[in-house]
Amino acid sequence: MRRPPAPDHPLEYSRAERNALFLIFALCLAVVAAVHLWPVSPATPTSPEAAASYRAEVADFIARAEAASDSLAEEKALRQATYAAQRQEWADQRLRRQASYANRRQEWGKRDYAPRNTGFAERRTKGSPAHQTSIDYAVPMPALASVDPNTVDSITLLRLGVPVGIAARWLKYSRSGGRFRKTEDIGKLYGLADSTSQRLQAYLAIPRGAVTVAEVLPSEGSAPAPA
Repeated sequence: MRRPPAPDHPLEYSRAERNALFLIFALCLAVVAAVHLWPVSPATPTSPEAAASYRAEVADFIARAEAASDSLAEEKALRQATYAAQRQEWADQRLRRQASYANRRQEWGKRDYAPRNTGFAERRTKGSPAHQTSIDYAVPMPALASVDPNTVDSITLLRLGVPVGIAARWLKYSRSGGRFRKTEDIGKLYGLADSTSQRLQAYLAIPRGAVTVAEVLPSEGSAPAPA
């Protein structure tokens, strides 16, 4: 018998080989279809006793499934009722807290609390003018070259736009014996801006013949003035 010639390519098959492959593929499809599509009938008892036992097992299984379903439903309903009661309790607690807070606010409004640290408040309002922080706009602006920096008060300083801290420092310097020899000396105050100092100098004027501290205090070694 003469053998067929060898194919030129490894994947090249003869007609007989191709037919064999198609047949094998068709057989595989038939086996798979038979396995998946073959009707499977439940096992039937062969005797009346076995049929009765089978029916009893099925009925028992159905009864146990229904009992478990009813138990789950009851448990779910119990959880829902418990959660609803807890939510209601939380709402009642919130309402009680709100009512208690409203009552406390009313009680706080009715109480007459004595102001604390009244001495400091009195010193700020009735004490020295250096602690006065409000600007009295009823006081008119002073005229130019009419304010003596050595005798100026806090109301005038605040009216001129001097900050509160610098006004207190200004008055403390004057009351401790410090003197301004000329209007430009106010620029030496700590914290006073140069622009504010230049603006204030237009309102300041030092009167001639002003008595200085050196003139009031006797010098060392000098005889006391006669009584």
